[in-house]
Amino acid sequence: MLGQPVSMLIPKVVGFKLSGAIPAGATATDVVLTITEMLRAHGVVGKFVEFYGEGVAEVPLANRATIGNMSPEFGSTAAIFPIDEVTLDYLRLTGRSEERVRLVEAYTKAQGMWHDPARRPVYSEYLELDLSTVVPSIAGPQAPPGPHRPVTGQGVLPGGPAHLRGPALRADAGGHGRRHRHRA
Repeated sequence: MLGQPVSMLIPKVVGFKLSGAIPAGATATDVVLTITEMLRAHGVVGKFVEFYGEGVAEVPLANRATIGNMSPEFGSTAAIFPIDEVTLDYLRLTGRSEERVRLVEAYTKAQGMWHDPARRPVYSEYLELDLSTVVPSIAGPQAPPGPHRPVTGQGVLPGGPAHLRGPALRADAGGHGRRHRHRA
């Protein structure tokens, strides 16, 4: 086997361009739900997703981690953000020496791995999201695989949105839980 060629499948990589800025009122959850819905609709099972574009700088570290950890939800093998200043801040936050941080920065820049928002990398497939179009939304246990719903204020009753008033658990006289429905 030594010296013999090894064949392997190279996964497709979906380039996900981010532009704009997250609007006031939209949360990290809203961004994650929007991205998840887009990736599910596109079909990324078995593919890598790599984010790029000027909007990457608008996504803070915690949101990047959340999006990366959502890979199983939208089916990709991995969801990756490029190496940039946020990466270096993370290295500092986790106790890496300044010498190590400078080494990572120099190496990734020399290898062309440093994020350049002006460069359009070559990917197998492309998606794009203008972060300024993300709207506050809700999602819950009623239909986890379905799309999230924008919050519009319509259809809100005194007990809350109709789709959120589901079965609740109350203890009966014997201390046992029983299911009942809220009444509007």
